Amino acid sequence: MKARPPLASKKPLPLQKAPSAPRGGLRSWHPWPHRLAWALALCVFPLIWMGGTVTTYDAGMAVPDWPTTYSYWFYPVKLWLAVWDVFLEHGHRLLAQLAGLIAIALAIALWRLDNRKWMRWVGVAVVVAVILQGVLGGLRVLIDDRLLARVHGCTAPLFFGLCAAVVAWTSRAWRESNVQDRQSADHRLRRLAWLVTALIYVEIVLGAQLRRPSADAAFGGAALPPWLQTFLLGQAATWFELWVWLKVINAGLIALGVAWLVVGVLRHAGSTPMLARRTRWLALIVSLQLVLAGATWVTNYGWPAWFTHWIWPLQSAVLAQGRWLVLLTTGHAAVGSLTLVASLSLALWLGKTPIESRPVIAPAEGDRPLRLDVRRFPLDYWGLVRPRIVAMVLLAMAVAAWMTAESRPSWPEVIPALLGTALVVAGAIALNERLEWQGDAKMPRTAGRPLPAGRLSRRQVTVFGLTVTVLGMVFLAAVTSQTLTLLAVIGWLVYVAIYTPLKTRSTWQTPLGALAGATPVLLGAAAVGGSLSPWALLLFGIVFFWQFPHSMAIAWRYRREFAAAGVKVAAVTDPTGRSAGIWAMAGAATLLPISLAPLWLFSAGATYGLGAGLLGTAYLGFSVCFAHHPDDATARRLLLASLVYLPALFAVLLLAGR
Repeated sequence: MKARPPLASKKPLPLQKAPSAPRGGLRSWHPWPHRLAWALALCVFPLIWMGGTVTTYDAGMAVPDWPTTYSYWFYPVKLWLAVWDVFLEHGHRLLAQLAGLIAIALAIALWRLDNRKWMRWVGVAVVVAVILQGVLGGLRVLIDDRLLARVHGCTAPLFFGLCAAVVAWTSRAWRESNVQDRQSADHRLRRLAWLVTALIYVEIVLGAQLRRPSADAAFGGAALPPWLQTFLLGQAATWFELWVWLKVINAGLIALGVAWLVVGVLRHAGSTPMLARRTRWLALIVSLQLVLAGATWVTNYGWPAWFTHWIWPLQSAVLAQGRWLVLLTTGHAAVGSLTLVASLSLALWLGKTPIESRPVIAPAEGDRPLRLDVRRFPLDYWGLVRPRIVAMVLLAMAVAAWMTAESRPSWPEVIPALLGTALVVAGAIALNERLEWQGDAKMPRTAGRPLPAGRLSRRQVTVFGLTVTVLGMVFLAAVTSQTLTLLAVIGWLVYVAIYTPLKTRSTWQTPLGALAGATPVLLGAAAVGGSLSPWALLLFGIVFFWQFPHSMAIAWRYRREFAAAGVKVAAVTDPTGRSAGIWAMAGAATLLPISLAPLWLFSAGATYGLGAGLLGTAYLGFSVCFAHHPDDATARRLLLASLVYLPALFAVLLLAGR
């Protein structure tokens, strides 16, 4: 018999490399680190809730020693359950010990089962963080310092956020995702998510300053330094009032940021289940937090004056004592940490999850939308009213109300004016888009709007615009002055009935657009009873003439799109740029003396004169450069100068004492 040749060896040749799993790939994933990360996060959240309950009951010193409890390492259960304050404080310590044990187990699991070197050190950081948090809580007891208690309360949400990040980093989906091979979310959405996360943490820090201020006399009733009161224009006299103002303003920024983020993510990533699910959870938690914030204020301090004046004339304050106060106050603090984690989770996954692009649909020719997606209707209507434009109008109104009021403006009178104006402006913008939808469909910058993209029909937009406008007018007529309502009607007519149709017929649409754009100044002045005062007319003139260089810069940059849509602006009718330059120079040259008028009309002072003179001269200089050499570079510089000029001028006016 012939000898069989030896079987070929399955081992690789010396010059060959055996295939191996990619470093950090899915083959190295193990479920136990992820399970322990979830266990730690689920332990930390009730730990924060119980810590908030300790603060609400002021039970932080119920146990005077640390790390033992009344010299016991293992405190008897009967004694623990006998006294409520001791039950809270000792229970808080037991939960913290459990969190520490889980953190140690998580670090060991990461070190042994996760082949990512950086992730192993994250496990070490988790253990160090839980130890530092425990030591900080112990020092708060030993030293009996309320400042340490506030710091302890501010660092706990950070540790909760770290736990949530570890949950994401150890998940199977995170290990499977490869951002190098797939396109992740829009970088603007990621930046917005991180900004919202930072604002939420600032809100937590501000809230910590308001927890039981009466227990700290130096904190609750201490007056602000005189220079700080002057800087704040008398709006806050004590530290407590300052924290309240900062917290309310920051909460408003969070609400706007979350709304913008939710709309952006659901619009661009609605087909990505992971991102859509996290976005909806964030919206739900933030909504719950806003409700808890209002309930917490009412149970602690009573109904706000604007609520009893405009909405429901309640005669007695509701100051809850006992279970309701504890439940609402502590729930508000705990859900705040949950809000931080929800925003952080969305920010992390926006950088890891790919977004499927959605094709732009051709403009609709009929009265029916090309796509019927009921889930997107709220987003489409939100995009229809262009919320950033509405926000700018309301900001201009608020600034005008502040500057034209004889004394401190009455915000219970200003807020209803802002709400009604928001409805009127939203209706005007919707009807403007209804009239311009064919031109918008020809410009890439506006082709994705709901009407030209076919997501809403012309009939839907018309009904919506008219309905919102009527609601706004009726609301203004019912709760504000006749002057304000009349000005709102005039502004709406100028914008919708005159300016919009004239855009495709004459270049004189520019001053009419500036007239409509400056009307919010008069509305803000009318809200405080000074619609035709010298200050109101002066601010109206500043905003009116400021728009000429601003609009000419925009018209030049988008002149090709405007030409395709048939819009008659100076940059289109005169391609040389000479007419646009004349419009820009005329507006800036007229604006300079008007901005200096407060020097001799109201004795504004040298500080204002110097600031307004420098700003106006610079604005005029950029306009002259654009007129002398109209191109994209000079138009861009003029546009940036216009965006800086107006807020800078108002800031100088406020600093000068108006």
